[in-house]
Amino acid sequence: MTGYVRQSVADIVTSAVVQAAPLNAEFDQLQSAFSAASGHKHDGSAGEGPQISLGSGVTGTLTLQYGGTGGSLSSAPLSSTIVKAASSLTYIKNNLSGAAAPTTTDDSSSGYGFGSLWWDSVNSALYQCVNPSAAAAQWSIVSGTSGNIFPATSNLSMGGFVFTSHGKGTARTHSPNLGQLQDNDYRYVTAGGTDNYSATLTPAITSYVAGMEIVATFNTANTTTVPTLAVNGLAAKDIVRADGTALAASDIAASSLHRLAYDGTKFRANIAPAASTLALINGGRKTASFTADSNTRYQVAWASSGVITLPASPSQGDVVNPAIFYSTFATSINPNGKKINGSTGVLTLGVINESLFLTYDATLGDWT
Repeated sequence: MTGYVRQSVADIVTSAVVQAAPLNAEFDQLQSAFSAASGHKHDGSAGEGPQISLGSGVTGTLTLQYGGTGGSLSSAPLSSTIVKAASSLTYIKNNLSGAAAPTTTDDSSSGYGFGSLWWDSVNSALYQCVNPSAAAAQWSIVSGTSGNIFPATSNLSMGGFVFTSHGKGTARTHSPNLGQLQDNDYRYVTAGGTDNYSATLTPAITSYVAGMEIVATFNTANTTTVPTLAVNGLAAKDIVRADGTALAASDIAASSLHRLAYDGTKFRANIAPAASTLALINGGRKTASFTADSNTRYQVAWASSGVITLPASPSQGDVVNPAIFYSTFATSINPNGKKINGSTGVLTLGVINESLFLTYDATLGDWT
Protein backbone atom coordinates (compact mmCIF):
# COMPACT_ATOMS: atom_id res chain seq x y z
CA MET A 1 0.00 0.00 0.00
CA THR A 2 1.46 3.34 -1.05
CA GLY A 3 2.57 5.41 1.97
CA TYR A 4 2.79 2.47 4.41
CA VAL A 5 5.97 0.54 5.28
CA ARG A 6 6.06 -1.98 8.17
CA GLN A 7 8.10 -0.58 11.09
CA SER A 8 8.25 -3.33 13.78
CA VAL A 9 8.42 -6.72 12.10
CA ALA A 10 11.32 -7.84 14.29
CA ASP A 11 9.84 -6.55 17.54
CA ILE A 12 6.35 -7.88 17.26
CA VAL A 13 6.76 -11.64 17.27
CA THR A 14 5.20 -14.61 19.03
CA SER A 15 5.89 -14.82 22.83
CA ALA A 16 7.75 -11.48 22.76
CA VAL A 17 6.94 -8.64 25.12
CA VAL A 18 5.78 -5.80 22.88
CA GLN A 19 6.90 -2.37 24.03
CA ALA A 20 5.15 0.92 23.32
CA ALA A 21 7.76 2.27 20.93
CA PRO A 22 7.38 -0.31 18.12
CA LEU A 23 3.58 -0.15 18.39
CA ASN A 24 3.65 3.67 18.18
CA ALA A 25 5.96 3.47 15.17
CA GLU A 26 3.57 1.07 13.44
CA PHE A 27 0.48 3.18 14.21
CA ASP A 28 2.27 6.39 13.14
CA GLN A 29 3.02 4.79 9.78
CA LEU A 30 -0.61 3.73 9.38
CA GLN A 31 -1.80 7.23 10.26
CA SER A 32 0.54 8.67 7.66
CA ALA A 33 -0.72 6.26 5.03
CA PHE A 34 -4.30 7.44 5.55
CA SER A 35 -3.36 11.14 5.61
CA ALA A 36 -5.43 13.27 3.19
CA ALA A 37 -2.24 14.98 2.03
CA SER A 38 0.14 12.08 1.67
CA GLY A 39 -1.97 8.94 1.91
CA HIS A 40 -3.16 6.62 -0.86
CA LYS A 41 -6.05 7.40 -3.18
CA HIS A 42 -8.11 4.20 -3.54
CA ASP A 43 -8.44 4.88 -7.25
CA GLY A 44 -7.84 1.26 -8.25
CA SER A 45 -4.34 1.80 -9.62
CA ALA A 46 -1.33 -0.27 -8.47
CA GLY A 47 -0.34 0.47 -4.88
CA GLU A 48 -3.21 2.89 -4.30
CA GLY A 49 -5.84 0.45 -3.17
CA PRO A 50 -9.09 -0.62 -4.80
CA GLN A 51 -11.96 1.77 -5.49
CA ILE A 52 -14.43 1.99 -2.65
CA SER A 53 -18.04 1.18 -3.43
CA LEU A 54 -20.26 4.09 -2.37
CA GLY A 55 -23.57 3.33 -0.71
CA SER A 56 -26.76 5.35 -0.92
CA GLY A 57 -25.93 7.18 2.28
CA VAL A 58 -22.94 9.07 0.82
CA THR A 59 -23.47 12.84 0.95
CA GLY A 60 -21.63 15.78 -0.63
CA THR A 61 -20.04 15.98 -4.06
CA LEU A 62 -17.63 13.47 -5.59
CA THR A 63 -15.05 15.02 -7.96
CA LEU A 64 -14.64 14.01 -11.58
CA GLN A 65 -11.43 12.20 -10.68
CA TYR A 66 -13.41 9.66 -8.71
CA GLY A 67 -16.31 9.36 -11.11
CA GLY A 68 -18.54 12.09 -9.64
CA THR A 69 -19.95 15.25 -11.20
CA GLY A 70 -17.81 17.75 -9.30
CA GLY A 71 -20.94 19.85 -8.86
CA SER A 72 -24.64 19.56 -8.35
CA LEU A 73 -26.86 18.81 -11.37
CA SER A 74 -30.03 18.74 -9.32
CA SER A 75 -31.26 21.98 -10.95
CA ALA A 76 -30.73 20.75 -14.51
CA PRO A 77 -34.08 20.72 -16.34
CA LEU A 78 -35.25 17.72 -18.31
CA SER A 79 -33.76 17.44 -21.85
CA SER A 80 -30.61 19.34 -20.79
CA THR A 81 -27.24 18.38 -22.25
CA ILE A 82 -24.53 17.50 -19.69
CA VAL A 83 -21.12 19.00 -20.54
CA LYS A 84 -17.72 18.69 -18.87
CA ALA A 85 -16.17 21.88 -17.52
CA ALA A 86 -12.63 22.21 -16.15
CA SER A 87 -13.24 20.36 -12.89
CA SER A 88 -16.92 19.56 -12.86
CA LEU A 89 -19.91 18.61 -14.94
CA THR A 90 -22.51 21.22 -15.81
CA TYR A 91 -25.39 21.47 -18.23
CA ILE A 92 -26.72 23.60 -21.08
CA LYS A 93 -30.37 24.14 -21.73
CA ASN A 94 -32.23 22.65 -24.70
CA ASN A 95 -35.72 23.46 -25.96
CA LEU A 96 -37.33 20.47 -27.62
CA SER A 97 -40.83 21.91 -27.78
CA GLY A 98 -40.40 25.29 -29.47
CA ALA A 99 -43.25 26.75 -31.48
CA ALA A 100 -41.03 28.91 -33.71
CA ALA A 101 -37.39 29.44 -34.64
CA PRO A 102 -35.03 30.72 -31.90
CA THR A 103 -34.14 34.43 -31.76
CA THR A 104 -31.17 36.50 -30.65
CA THR A 105 -32.60 36.71 -27.12
CA ASP A 106 -32.57 32.93 -26.67
CA ASP A 107 -29.08 33.35 -25.24
CA SER A 108 -26.74 32.61 -22.34
CA SER A 109 -28.89 34.62 -19.95
CA SER A 110 -31.70 32.15 -20.65
CA GLY A 111 -29.49 29.14 -19.95
CA TYR A 112 -28.50 28.33 -23.53
CA GLY A 113 -24.88 27.67 -24.47
CA PHE A 114 -22.68 26.47 -27.30
CA GLY A 115 -24.30 23.33 -28.67
CA SER A 116 -27.78 23.89 -27.20
CA LEU A 117 -30.53 22.32 -29.32
CA TRP A 118 -33.85 23.89 -30.27
CA TRP A 119 -36.68 22.00 -31.96
CA ASP A 120 -39.22 24.13 -33.84
CA SER A 121 -42.18 21.77 -33.76
CA VAL A 122 -44.33 23.99 -35.98
CA ASN A 123 -41.88 24.10 -38.91
CA SER A 124 -40.18 20.75 -38.14
CA ALA A 125 -36.74 22.34 -37.96
CA LEU A 126 -33.83 21.62 -35.61
CA TYR A 127 -31.39 24.38 -34.63
CA GLN A 128 -28.10 24.39 -32.74
CA CYS A 129 -26.66 27.37 -30.88
CA VAL A 130 -23.32 28.51 -32.33
CA ASN A 131 -23.02 31.71 -30.28
CA PRO A 132 -24.94 32.20 -27.01
CA SER A 133 -23.87 35.85 -26.48
CA ALA A 134 -26.42 37.85 -24.51
CA ALA A 135 -28.98 39.55 -26.78
CA ALA A 136 -26.94 38.47 -29.83
CA ALA A 137 -27.34 34.71 -29.92
CA GLN A 138 -26.84 32.89 -33.22
CA TRP A 139 -28.48 29.59 -34.13
CA SER A 140 -27.68 27.39 -37.11
CA ILE A 141 -30.19 25.18 -38.88
CA VAL A 142 -29.30 21.50 -38.46
CA SER A 143 -32.22 19.99 -40.34
CA GLY A 144 -35.65 21.09 -41.48
CA THR A 145 -37.44 23.12 -44.10
CA SER A 146 -36.28 26.65 -43.34
CA GLY A 147 -33.57 28.67 -41.68
CA ASN A 148 -29.90 29.57 -41.64
CA ILE A 149 -27.62 31.23 -39.13
CA PHE A 150 -29.60 33.81 -37.15
CA PRO A 151 -28.63 36.51 -37.66
CA ALA A 152 -25.57 36.72 -39.92
CA THR A 153 -22.93 39.13 -38.62
CA SER A 154 -20.76 39.12 -41.75
CA ASN A 155 -20.87 38.03 -45.39
CA LEU A 156 -21.66 34.34 -45.76
CA SER A 157 -19.30 32.61 -48.20
CA MET A 158 -20.61 29.65 -50.21
CA GLY A 159 -17.04 28.57 -51.08
CA GLY A 160 -17.81 28.62 -54.80
CA PHE A 161 -20.98 26.57 -54.40
CA VAL A 162 -24.54 27.72 -55.08
CA PHE A 163 -27.85 27.61 -53.28
CA THR A 164 -30.03 24.88 -54.75
CA SER A 165 -33.81 24.44 -54.62
CA HIS A 166 -33.99 28.15 -53.81
CA GLY A 167 -37.63 29.18 -53.37
CA LYS A 168 -39.01 32.33 -54.92
CA GLY A 169 -38.46 35.50 -52.94
CA THR A 170 -41.78 36.84 -51.68
CA ALA A 171 -40.62 39.98 -49.81
CA ARG A 172 -38.43 42.90 -50.81
CA THR A 173 -35.77 41.71 -48.36
CA HIS A 174 -35.68 38.19 -49.91
CA SER A 175 -33.23 37.09 -52.57
CA PRO A 176 -34.82 36.05 -55.88
CA ASN A 177 -34.01 32.85 -57.74
CA LEU A 178 -32.91 32.82 -61.39
CA GLY A 179 -36.32 31.58 -62.49
CA GLN A 180 -37.91 34.73 -61.12
CA LEU A 181 -35.36 36.89 -62.90
CA GLN A 182 -35.92 35.09 -66.20
CA ASP A 183 -39.70 35.18 -65.84
CA ASN A 184 -39.63 38.83 -64.75
CA ASP A 185 -42.50 38.01 -62.41
CA TYR A 186 -41.40 40.42 -59.67
CA ARG A 187 -41.98 43.50 -61.85
CA TYR A 188 -44.67 42.39 -64.29
CA VAL A 189 -48.19 43.73 -63.68
CA THR A 190 -51.56 44.07 -65.35
CA ALA A 191 -52.70 47.69 -65.38
CA GLY A 192 -56.44 48.00 -64.99
CA GLY A 193 -58.72 50.97 -65.46
CA THR A 194 -59.02 53.54 -68.22
CA ASP A 195 -56.63 56.50 -68.29
CA ASN A 196 -56.20 56.35 -64.50
CA TYR A 197 -54.54 52.95 -64.43
CA SER A 198 -53.67 50.99 -61.29
CA ALA A 199 -51.47 47.95 -60.79
CA THR A 200 -50.22 45.70 -58.02
CA LEU A 201 -46.66 44.46 -57.75
CA THR A 202 -45.80 41.45 -55.59
CA PRO A 203 -44.01 42.03 -53.30
CA ALA A 204 -45.45 45.50 -52.89
CA ILE A 205 -43.27 48.57 -53.31
CA THR A 206 -43.46 51.27 -50.64
CA SER A 207 -42.23 54.20 -52.74
CA TYR A 208 -41.26 55.12 -56.27
CA VAL A 209 -37.51 55.28 -56.94
CA ALA A 210 -35.89 56.89 -59.98
CA GLY A 211 -34.75 54.18 -62.37
CA MET A 212 -37.21 51.51 -61.24
CA GLU A 213 -38.83 49.63 -64.10
CA ILE A 214 -42.22 48.00 -64.51
CA VAL A 215 -43.51 45.87 -67.36
CA ALA A 216 -47.26 46.27 -67.74
CA THR A 217 -50.06 44.96 -69.89
CA PHE A 218 -52.77 47.64 -70.19
CA ASN A 219 -56.33 46.36 -70.33
CA THR A 220 -57.71 49.39 -72.15
CA ALA A 221 -56.47 52.10 -74.49
CA ASN A 222 -55.81 55.60 -73.18
CA THR A 223 -58.32 58.27 -74.18
CA THR A 224 -56.46 61.24 -72.68
CA THR A 225 -53.01 62.66 -73.31
CA VAL A 226 -52.15 62.50 -69.59
CA PRO A 227 -52.96 58.97 -68.40
CA THR A 228 -51.64 58.00 -64.98
CA LEU A 229 -50.45 54.86 -63.23
CA ALA A 230 -50.67 54.14 -59.50
CA VAL A 231 -48.74 51.12 -58.18
CA ASN A 232 -49.60 49.38 -54.91
CA GLY A 233 -51.84 52.25 -53.82
CA LEU A 234 -49.10 54.89 -54.13
CA ALA A 235 -49.75 58.28 -55.73
CA ALA A 236 -50.73 58.22 -59.39
CA LYS A 237 -47.94 59.34 -61.76
CA ASP A 238 -48.28 60.61 -65.34
CA ILE A 239 -47.34 58.28 -68.19
CA VAL A 240 -45.38 59.96 -70.96
CA ARG A 241 -43.41 58.95 -74.05
CA ALA A 242 -39.81 57.80 -73.81
CA ASP A 243 -38.61 61.35 -74.54
CA GLY A 244 -40.85 62.85 -71.84
CA THR A 245 -43.44 64.31 -74.19
CA ALA A 246 -47.18 63.79 -73.76
CA LEU A 247 -48.98 60.82 -75.25
CA ALA A 248 -51.63 60.96 -77.89
CA ALA A 249 -54.94 59.15 -77.49
CA SER A 250 -54.59 55.40 -78.09
CA ASP A 251 -50.77 55.50 -77.87
CA ILE A 252 -51.44 52.81 -75.27
CA ALA A 253 -53.49 50.25 -77.15
CA ALA A 254 -55.85 47.85 -75.41
CA SER A 255 -53.99 44.69 -74.30
CA SER A 256 -50.66 46.24 -75.26
CA LEU A 257 -47.52 45.55 -73.24
CA HIS A 258 -45.13 48.37 -72.34
CA ARG A 259 -41.98 48.77 -70.33
CA LEU A 260 -42.15 51.83 -68.07
CA ALA A 261 -39.25 53.49 -66.26
CA TYR A 262 -39.80 55.97 -63.46
CA ASP A 263 -37.67 59.11 -63.95
CA GLY A 264 -38.30 60.63 -60.52
CA THR A 265 -41.58 62.36 -61.41
CA LYS A 266 -43.26 60.40 -64.23
CA PHE A 267 -43.40 56.97 -65.85
CA ARG A 268 -41.72 56.96 -69.25
CA ALA A 269 -43.18 54.30 -71.54
CA ASN A 270 -41.33 52.72 -74.45
CA ILE A 271 -43.45 54.72 -76.86
CA ALA A 272 -41.56 56.62 -79.53
CA PRO A 273 -41.87 60.39 -79.91
CA ALA A 274 -44.69 61.54 -82.15
CA ALA A 275 -43.76 61.20 -85.81
CA SER A 276 -44.28 64.91 -86.39
CA THR A 277 -41.41 65.72 -84.03
CA LEU A 278 -38.94 63.57 -85.90
CA ALA A 279 -36.86 64.58 -88.86
CA LEU A 280 -34.97 61.44 -89.77
CA ILE A 281 -32.03 61.53 -92.13
CA ASN A 282 -31.88 58.91 -94.84
CA GLY A 283 -28.77 56.88 -94.10
CA GLY A 284 -29.03 54.85 -97.29
CA ARG A 285 -28.78 51.12 -97.90
CA LYS A 286 -26.58 48.88 -95.72
CA THR A 287 -25.51 45.34 -96.58
CA ALA A 288 -22.79 44.81 -93.93
CA SER A 289 -22.30 45.67 -90.25
CA PHE A 290 -22.28 49.43 -89.56
CA THR A 291 -22.38 52.10 -86.83
CA ALA A 292 -25.60 54.10 -86.93
CA ASP A 293 -26.00 57.85 -86.51
CA SER A 294 -28.71 59.39 -84.36
CA ASN A 295 -32.03 60.36 -85.99
CA THR A 296 -31.22 58.35 -89.09
CA ARG A 297 -33.22 55.83 -91.10
CA TYR A 298 -31.46 52.93 -92.86
CA GLN A 299 -32.54 50.34 -95.41
CA VAL A 300 -30.81 47.11 -94.41
CA ALA A 301 -30.34 44.13 -96.74
CA TRP A 302 -27.70 41.90 -95.20
CA ALA A 303 -25.31 39.99 -97.43
CA SER A 304 -24.42 37.95 -94.30
CA SER A 305 -25.22 38.17 -90.61
CA GLY A 306 -24.70 41.76 -89.49
CA VAL A 307 -24.36 43.97 -86.40
CA ILE A 308 -25.84 47.45 -86.03
CA THR A 309 -23.75 49.46 -83.55
CA LEU A 310 -25.77 52.28 -81.99
CA PRO A 311 -24.36 55.83 -81.57
CA ALA A 312 -21.72 56.23 -78.85
CA SER A 313 -22.98 59.61 -77.56
CA PRO A 314 -26.74 59.86 -78.12
CA SER A 315 -28.94 62.62 -76.69
CA GLN A 316 -32.35 62.43 -75.05
CA GLY A 317 -34.99 61.33 -77.56
CA ASP A 318 -32.53 60.36 -80.32
CA VAL A 319 -33.88 57.75 -82.72
CA VAL A 320 -32.32 55.07 -84.91
CA ASN A 321 -34.61 53.44 -87.47
CA PRO A 322 -33.14 50.45 -89.33
CA ALA A 323 -35.65 48.90 -91.74
CA ILE A 324 -34.63 45.28 -92.36
CA PHE A 325 -36.28 43.64 -95.36
CA TYR A 326 -35.92 40.43 -97.37
CA SER A 327 -33.20 39.15 -95.04
CA THR A 328 -32.20 35.56 -94.49
CA PHE A 329 -29.37 36.49 -92.12
CA ALA A 330 -29.30 37.21 -88.39
CA THR A 331 -29.35 40.77 -87.02
CA SER A 332 -27.60 41.87 -83.80
CA ILE A 333 -27.60 45.30 -82.16
CA ASN A 334 -24.65 46.56 -80.10
CA PRO A 335 -25.62 49.25 -77.52
CA ASN A 336 -22.09 50.69 -77.71
CA GLY A 337 -21.65 51.33 -73.98
CA LYS A 338 -25.33 52.09 -73.31
CA LYS A 339 -28.23 49.70 -72.68
CA ILE A 340 -30.97 48.12 -74.77
CA ASN A 341 -34.13 47.35 -72.80
CA GLY A 342 -32.12 47.46 -69.58
CA SER A 343 -29.26 45.21 -70.75
CA THR A 344 -25.70 46.25 -71.64
CA GLY A 345 -25.12 43.16 -73.76
CA VAL A 346 -25.42 42.78 -77.52
CA LEU A 347 -29.03 42.10 -78.49
CA THR A 348 -29.27 39.15 -80.89
CA LEU A 349 -32.53 39.23 -82.83
CA GLY A 350 -31.94 36.37 -85.26
CA VAL A 351 -33.53 36.53 -88.71
CA ILE A 352 -36.08 39.34 -88.84
CA ASN A 353 -37.81 41.34 -91.54
CA GLU A 354 -39.23 44.48 -89.99
CA SER A 355 -38.60 48.13 -89.26
CA LEU A 356 -37.03 48.77 -85.86
CA PHE A 357 -37.60 52.06 -84.07
CA LEU A 358 -35.12 52.61 -81.22
CA THR A 359 -35.47 55.66 -78.95
CA TYR A 360 -32.84 56.79 -76.43
CA ASP A 361 -33.70 57.72 -72.82
CA ALA A 362 -30.80 59.77 -71.43
CA THR A 363 -32.10 59.47 -67.85
CA LEU A 364 -31.72 55.70 -67.92
CA GLY A 365 -28.96 55.47 -70.55
CA ASP A 366 -31.22 53.06 -72.38
CA TRP A 367 -32.47 52.40 -75.91
CA THR A 368 -35.99 51.01 -76.16
